[in-house]
Amino acid sequence: SLYPNRIVPIMAGRGCGWGRCRFCSDVITSDGRTFRSRSLENVLGELRYQRERHDTSLFVFLDLKLNSDLNLWRGLLERLPCVVPDASWTASVHVDSGKDNGLFRQDLIQARRAGLARVTSGLETASARLLQRMAKGSSLARTSEFIRDAAEAGIGVRLTTITGYPGEEPGDIEETTRFLSQHSRWIDRVVLNMFQLKPGTDLDRRSKLRDSYLPGVRRGPIDTTNAVIQFSNTAHDSRAYRRAVYKLMEVVHQINRRPLSGDAREFAGVM
Repeated sequence: SLYPNRIVPIMAGRGCGWGRCRFCSDVITSDGRTFRSRSLENVLGELRYQRERHDTSLFVFLDLKLNSDLNLWRGLLERLPCVVPDASWTASVHVDSGKDNGLFRQDLIQARRAGLARVTSGLETASARLLQRMAKGSSLARTSEFIRDAAEAGIGVRLTTITGYPGEEPGDIEETTRFLSQHSRWIDRVVLNMFQLKPGTDLDRRSKLRDSYLPGVRRGPIDTTNAVIQFSNTAHDSRAYRRAVYKLMEVVHQINRRPLSGDAREFAGVM
């Protein structure tokens, strides 16, 4: 079989507890509009049912941000081992800079004991200036701490990044390259995405009111097949910009060519 592992998808809640990233189209879809969460008992009941029905202990949480509801998040960490003792699972989280995002060292140690094999989080950029433009609500210091704590707890760390964001300069890319290089020992995988301008996003709405939200960008028609707004960005045509992107790609490749660690191997190729 091309799919040797039985991996069951689970969705504990729809939407995102943060829901403010200006480029994000997920939060304007039926899956993302407003945040609503299932009860802990309901989610545990489904995990128990799927475990028995499919004879598997591998799960992928599809939530945009599983730590949106801290009561649900910490409840899963505490009670999942009692429901599926041999569970192994992956999830996406948002490392915001609030007082409590449920991702402190002790939370991550408990998550690993509960079977969390791999965690995905959106770094997007290591430029503090661009993070503010994106409205990510995260800080590089907190993200750095999270990456180390998760890896040292035995959890595979997967980061997403974006290049081509409007207003991005070679120096911004160099900051991301430097950050990834400095943290490479703790990172399993990096997903490098090209920026896409999606209709209906906060960035799209703001740019219609003020051109300054899309510096250097010339908007084109909507590609209805792929649900993106076509555009060109002459600011990213310079040799310095391309050189910075190539160096970033080199670092990403160096990280991604390494074998996956621990239980994260069970989820190779899984989003």
